[in-house]
Amino acid sequence: MNYFHIPGLKDFVIMKQLSKLNTIESIELRIVKQKMNDPQVKKKLDVDNPEQLLQLLKTRSRLRPLPFIKTIIYYFVHEIHPNFGCISMGRRFNRDHSTVLVGKTEYMNRVKTNKKVFSQHLEFCHSFGIKNKLQLILK
Repeated sequence: MNYFHIPGLKDFVIMKQLSKLNTIESIELRIVKQKMNDPQVKKKLDVDNPEQLLQLLKTRSRLRPLPFIKTIIYYFVHEIHPNFGCISMGRRFNRDHSTVLVGKTEYMNRVKTNKKVFSQHLEFCHSFGIKNKLQLILK
């Protein structure tokens, strides 16, 4: 019997498999590793490896590139692990749940209006094996 005839079950099974492959820690680490190559991050922050940057993200510091990196993590963790709530995510980064909600919205708006951020977003979607839900809107 093929259970994939039930609407939505196939998507549910695929997301369940993705969430097992992409743990929250691995999502954070993959995003941090990619952002370590960004010249702006290298210029503004004095970190030598991804683990140092990840630890810096979990402090209350608001150095320029850190909040945006957090918004990327908020968005992709929520996409891959929809049951991991904003309160839990906020605690993970020493922030309030409302900061997580605003961060995800800010990230989505930036992706929709900035070509460079949109192309990075597509790379992350491909890297995590998820479908892109955002479209670039040029004015």
